[in-house]
Amino acid sequence: MRRVLVIRMRASGGLLALTVGLVLAPPSVHPAAAAGASVAIDGPGSNGCVPNAGGQGNMYCYTPNSVAVSSGSAVTWSNRSAVSHTVTRCTTSACGTGGGSGTAPPSFDSGTVNPGGQASISFSGAGSYVYYCTIHGYAAMHGTVTVTGPPPSPPTAPPPTARPPASAAPSTATVHAPSSPSPAQVARTSTSAAATSTGSAASSSANQPLAQASPSGSSPAPGIAATPGSTGGGAPVGLIIALVLLAAGGIGAGVTAWRRRAGSEPV
Repeated sequence: MRRVLVIRMRASGGLLALTVGLVLAPPSVHPAAAAGASVAIDGPGSNGCVPNAGGQGNMYCYTPNSVAVSSGSAVTWSNRSAVSHTVTRCTTSACGTGGGSGTAPPSFDSGTVNPGGQASISFSGAGSYVYYCTIHGYAAMHGTVTVTGPPPSPPTAPPPTARPPASAAPSTATVHAPSSPSPAQVARTSTSAAATSTGSAASSSANQPLAQASPSGSSPAPGIAATPGSTGGGAPVGLIIALVLLAAGGIGAGVTAWRRRAGSEPV
């Protein structure tokens, strides 16, 4: 019976420790992934690149040459061809056509993207973005990115909390001057003061031996101020207290059962 009781008490303590650990453990936070698109840069005849087909240029291909993403997303270009390229927004002088209606970013240039390299550009303004390769020209290769949705709005500050109006100041109470004591009251006050003085002197004489019996330099023990315990972690205190009481109740029930069994067994 004692062995069963010990096993139950250990099990209750383990359950309590596991529950408190789960409550106090900080929650894990996973960042949200942003939507985007991938575009390959291919040479003629490779990976399905067919020049002068489907709006492509006459030499190289952005595959696909037209993609659509949501506002705030990025497009990544991977160079799978054997030569270097760029991803640059068009201008009227460079491409013979505008760079599209998108305004964020107003212009972009990836710089030289070597074979096997990558370049990423983020788009936050809705509209179209027409781009080309500055090394080979617009006629050789070009593409379009279409961005949908408005740009993300900045977080707004919460409105200030309204304060209640100040309460009116209380009215000034009327002060009454004390009345002059009568001769009889003065006589009674003098008699009471003399009696109090006599009683104080007698009390001081009676307590004098006790004062002398006290060791010199000793002082009364200072009082110990109760300091409330601090609660740790980020878990609710009420939940932890409830779990502790639940485990204590299980242990108390086990001890009561053992005592009853021990009382019923013959000596």
